[in-house]
Amino acid sequence: MPLAEAHEMRLLIVEDSEDAIATFERELGKRGDIEMFVARSRDQAIALIASGMFDFAIVDLKIPPTEGALDSDKSHGLAVFSALSERSPGTPVVIFSGFGTLRLVQSLLDKATTQDVWGSGTPHPMILFLDKGQVTKCLALVNKVADEVVALSSIEVSFGSRPIDFTYHQQTILRVFARQYSGTNIRVSLLGGGLSEAKTCRIQVEDEHSRIRCYAVVKLGEIANLSEEYQRYQNLVAPILNVGAFAHVIQFLTAGAGGTGGLFYGLAKEHDWSLVDALKQAPGSTADIVVRLKQIEVPWQNIAQSQRVPISKIRVALISDAGMHDHSHELGFDWGDLERLEVRITQCRRHRDLHGLNVLLKSHQEPLLIDFAEVGAGPASLDPLTLELSLLFHPACKDLYSGWPSIAQAKQWDNLDAFTENCPAANYIRTCRQWAFDVEAGDQGVFATAYAYAVRQLKYPNTDHKLAAAIAEAAARRLLAK
Repeated sequence: MPLAEAHEMRLLIVEDSEDAIATFERELGKRGDIEMFVARSRDQAIALIASGMFDFAIVDLKIPPTEGALDSDKSHGLAVFSALSERSPGTPVVIFSGFGTLRLVQSLLDKATTQDVWGSGTPHPMILFLDKGQVTKCLALVNKVADEVVALSSIEVSFGSRPIDFTYHQQTILRVFARQYSGTNIRVSLLGGGLSEAKTCRIQVEDEHSRIRCYAVVKLGEIANLSEEYQRYQNLVAPILNVGAFAHVIQFLTAGAGGTGGLFYGLAKEHDWSLVDALKQAPGSTADIVVRLKQIEVPWQNIAQSQRVPISKIRVALISDAGMHDHSHELGFDWGDLERLEVRITQCRRHRDLHGLNVLLKSHQEPLLIDFAEVGAGPASLDPLTLELSLLFHPACKDLYSGWPSIAQAKQWDNLDAFTENCPAANYIRTCRQWAFDVEAGDQGVFATAYAYAVRQLKYPNTDHKLAAAIAEAAARRLLAK
């Protein structure tokens, strides 16, 4: 199903009464800015919900399971409602049914929330009940929602000279946020380029006089995934790390764009570089940034304990057994024997995805952590090793320094002098490596974690598998030589 134009409201009508359908089509068709999708059965409605996003939905509970069937029942309408709740929780729903279903509907209404769905400042219930006799009221409500969608569509989403393939859902979330700040234009630059399906962007909201109303970083993705990240932020980041070390959540939008949400982090204007920018343009300055990142993570480091674990346990947290078996033929050593060895590691909270795009810089120097989807327990050396090795494997970094490292150098990863020869960011790598050895329980824990990170890269089709295998080999050699 093709996406509608931004100015059109996408309305789902689940109804098997031809008279009611005709009324909706006749009255709402007069506007010219409402795209109606009519489902006359449970199965047809669920198929539509699976194929696209809707700004609003009207659902009759007593519908047949398939078009033309005679066994209309409220259970079929409830199945449609469940599908909407699961796949499109940000879509407001009107249950348009007879009074006979009111007791059933009441249990749904008791759990309903009100949200500022369209950024207008007015809360709207996510679930409403209207009796079949309230057609006029239902039409008035749809017209009001259509007006809100039209108002949203007037907000421009600007990508500049680098167009970004944003879905209708993602642009809608950005517009809802901008409207809350009286914005008429929202400038977007992608911070992504990673291996996640979610998009992370830096945004700037401007009003009609081109005054800047807000700077932010936004993570756009499925609401369920963003909810998990928000919980990690609330439980593992905000109460523990020092103020100024991380971007603060200023808004979590879960309504208005179907199953897509937006987690917005506040920024200062001066956060105009990422660590990747520094590695590209001023690699000599990046070692000091690593030192500051180490200081930022001290509160996490303080909540640590040492334990002996088999190397397989470290590896399985980064790549599953199934994934490992799929790619183990790319390794030139007996990884099974290696993974049965036990090493001592320091277990503590880590960012667990500390690559250069997840570190923003204020005035090109002071680091700020963003993106907390992976925060949790891990080896103490994982973050500094990720910071180092993402220089080779992250899509935004892997071609940063042409000709470095060679496969021969990667096979000497454990020899810093050989590995960093001819690397513009040699001091950056040395500082990351020193951080890893400083915080880990022993050298073996560092090599085991580096091995696990390297073999993880084998599951990604666009990473350099030969480079990953070479680094894994270097780490394994040190582990087997103990």
